[in-house]
Amino acid sequence: MTKTQLLQQLERLQSENTELKHNPNYGILTRKGLEIEHRKLTGSHHVVMIDIDYLHQLNDQYGDQEPVNTLIRSAFSFRDDDLLISGNWASGDEVAFIVKTDPQGFMFRLAASLANYGLSATMASEPIHNNLIEACQKALQRVYATKKLRGIQNR
Repeated sequence: MTKTQLLQQLERLQSENTELKHNPNYGILTRKGLEIEHRKLTGSHHVVMIDIDYLHQLNDQYGDQEPVNTLIRSAFSFRDDDLLISGNWASGDEVAFIVKTDPQGFMFRLAASLANYGLSATMASEPIHNNLIEACQKALQRVYATKKLRGIQNR
């Protein structure tokens, strides 16, 4: 293989890697991308897990996912100095935000941004000690328990 061919193959692989790590629906990382980027962080962090309320009903109301995705992308685009990275977790309505120091303040600011677009989400935070997946699972359990108490059902 020539040097030019190797460089072309490397460029193609880098492009594919970027596509695999990026969720175009919300303009954030995929779960795998989130895990990869989290490994690069140093110091202590918190994860804020959210589950967008009534996502399926919103999709039904608008008749398509794209108008709702546009609202979510817009709400997620707010600037916050505490935010390090964000990415989809499991389904489209579960999102993880990794923040530096103030998860409660971040959740307040995120809720305000979502409300500006007529959206809401149930949220919980958890410190990340050594294991991102464990912290996300713990926070997500609290999110689902809260949703159940509030009577919000995912379809």
